[in-house]
Parts: sequence; C-alpha cells; structure tokens
Amino acid sequence: MEKTVTTVETYGPLVYLPRLDRLSRGSVRFTRVGLDPPAARNPLAGLREVEDLVEAAEARRPDVIVLTEGFVEPYLAAPPASGRIFPLVWQRERAGGTTRFVRAAVTGRLPGYRVGLVAEPRLPALLGPPRRVHGSTGRRTWILVRVVDVEGDGSVGSAEPGGAQAARHHQAFDQPEQTLHGQGQ
Repeated sequence: MEKTVTTVETYGPLVYLPRLDRLSRGSVRFTRVGLDPPAARNPLAGLREVEDLVEAAEARRPDVIVLTEGFVEPYLAAPPASGRIFPLVWQRERAGGTTRFVRAAVTGRLPGYRVGLVAEPRLPALLGPPRRVHGSTGRRTWILVRVVDVEGDGSVGSAEPGGAQAARHHQAFDQPEQTLHGQGQ
C-alpha cells in the first residue's frame, strides 16, 4: 500500500510560524516558500526550504496552506495616509503578485482552496483581549485546504470557496482600502 504524504506550505519569518517541527512526521511534509535564499533563512527542523514566488502555489499544489497574520499583514494594510509611506520592507513585499494571492487566500477566494480553519487566540472576557507582543503573539492563522476534484472533470470545489466561515472572518479584507482589522487609517 502506497503511503500518502500531505504537503503543507507556509511563508514568512520563523518568528510568525507555528511550531511545525513538532508536527513534521513521515506522512506530513512542511515547506516554507520565499524569495530569499534558503541558506539565508533561520532554520526550523523538519521544514523544507524552497526559493520561489509565494503566489506560485497553484503550480506547486500543496494540500494545505498555512498563513500567519504576521506574514499577511503587509499585504492587507490600507495605503498610508497622505504624506506617509509604507516601511521599505513592506513596499518591496507588496510589489509582486503576492498581494493578490494573500488577499484571495484570507477571503476564501483562492482558486482550488477553501478556508478550513481560522485560528484566533481568545481569552476569557475577564482577562481582556490577547496581547500582541513583538508582533508575533496574539495573531490569527489561516489554514487553507486544497479542494479535491471529485467529479474528475478538472473542476474543483464548492460554489462558495471558504463558505460561511470565510465570510464571517474575512469581511474586513474584501476591500483593498481597509486595514488588517477592517478600519481605515
């Protein structure tokens, strides 16, 4: 019997990634994709490093895509107010097709994928909202799952990518002029 390997793809700096090294086993293969050379990245055990365009995920066809809020933030931010500019790193990152890819993914509109889970930290009301420390804690994580061609005709998925969960969690990202949290700057 042939063993099936689930391919999981993620992006961005190590500080934003879940502890994938604890999940990496024989039946799951994790890959981090980015334009920077793999030798220049902080390594994480069990994570395969690939130098490629993030938005080329359609050609790589991973089974699962993991997007962290720390990674997607520059691609979802509203244009800065008059007289202000984005940080240089954000300007560089937003120049390619990754902005379209990220916005489609978090709104449940990435062709061939559906939003399987949006993980958000929550605390009891008495403790207040989760704190964001150093930009890496208290953040959301989107998990997208590749839609399988059940008809065998090359078409994929449901008529409503991401379904109700995507609509509920991602209304803030429908308009490019809105910030990560759905409010203008």
